[in-house]
Amino acid sequence: MKMRIYLNILILFFINSFIQAQLSDPTLRRTGFHTGNRVGISFYNDGQVAGFNLGVDIRGEWPLGSGFDYIGDLIPMIGVEFVNSNNDTLHSVCISRGPRNGQANEHHPSKGYFWGWNPKPGYLNPNQSSVAMSHIPNSWPIGGWADHPDWVDKNGNTQWNGYFGRGIMNADQESYFVADDQWDDEFNGYFKPDSTDSSRHGMGLKMAIRGLQWSSFLAEDAIFWLYDVTNEGTTTYRKSVFGTVVGTLAGGDGDSQDDLGFFDINDNITYSWDSDNKGNKGQKVGYVAYAFLESPGNPYDGIDNDGDSQDPNSPTFTISDFDSVLYNVGSKIVLIDPVTYERSIYTIHGPFDTVYSLGVRFIIVAGITKFREGHISRIVNGVSVPDISAYDGIDNDLDGLIDENQAVHYETRQRRGFPILKYKSYITGAG
Repeated sequence: MKMRIYLNILILFFINSFIQAQLSDPTLRRTGFHTGNRVGISFYNDGQVAGFNLGVDIRGEWPLGSGFDYIGDLIPMIGVEFVNSNNDTLHSVCISRGPRNGQANEHHPSKGYFWGWNPKPGYLNPNQSSVAMSHIPNSWPIGGWADHPDWVDKNGNTQWNGYFGRGIMNADQESYFVADDQWDDEFNGYFKPDSTDSSRHGMGLKMAIRGLQWSSFLAEDAIFWLYDVTNEGTTTYRKSVFGTVVGTLAGGDGDSQDDLGFFDINDNITYSWDSDNKGNKGQKVGYVAYAFLESPGNPYDGIDNDGDSQDPNSPTFTISDFDSVLYNVGSKIVLIDPVTYERSIYTIHGPFDTVYSLGVRFIIVAGITKFREGHISRIVNGVSVPDISAYDGIDNDLDGLIDENQAVHYETRQRRGFPILKYKSYITGAG
């Protein structure tokens, strides 16, 4: 029987404009240790999991106490696309400190501080060495939490800031901390994320993280991490991405060179294991796995990206949905507001029409102009080149769907035998 360890990651995104006055402070960096079930792991309140301090960190030990490690490091990454004061479109990715190549170069060139996540005050006792954890009351902040200053008892003692509610400790071990990207100021010479606060740097992002462990046999080999990411600034980002960088260590230090990996697209889980099933101490080696249990879909593109639509009237993509479209006088198209993403139906009057969708001007010559979207590449002079209309965030064929993609939304799923994705028809209202 194969042994398995699962690291399950639940991702939650909430975008709003709530601002907390206190910004991050690198002097508040602390270490925590989750040892609440058969998995042991260390973590830092700037987002790093497992870590980089050999001999100190617990690097995904399983079973706990065995000395057999499975996780080298794991860090969250959040990237956004933004436009600076020179009208340049740029990309910023915020990460945590860590051991891998390139991370050491993420520092201010003259002042030396790290460009990345740092912990915010008000979420731990600064006089203690631990991240705030449910089973270590003296690690909690004194006099309430920054996000819940009233969570104190009648004697003024801080109550636990639980995921399940005030003072509730449902998990055997729960950790909680909050970080922001204030110190990631690489681009702030010509970009400010908050028009109301010139001192706010980075991209104006805040990240609250919880770790949860249960000793119940149903979850004794798992750690759950919840990431709650907030845009605290006034800038609306058209594109963002969340991911984790993972260094697996199946077999332990010195034996990771023969590790293998596989992504099970059907169950959305990534496995890593040791190819010869023999670790650095001659031990049999189990599996370590990582999964996003729930992550946000795209609420703006009109496509059921995660395939969970229960609406029987939702249309399903066919190959013809990616053909070029020719609009005539009287044809209906969909226009999208660039701020609210609200759709409106427009009837082409012709023979020439100029319309705007997502802030982009389209000139329509009825019966002549062809519109197309969704192909990953096209052939130019015998060479395959990228078709930006598949990724540019614009509704290029004016059907109300943004970046429908023939390969991603149809061909790959058909080839692997998965259900073809559904979408909303803004012309008929179906879906």
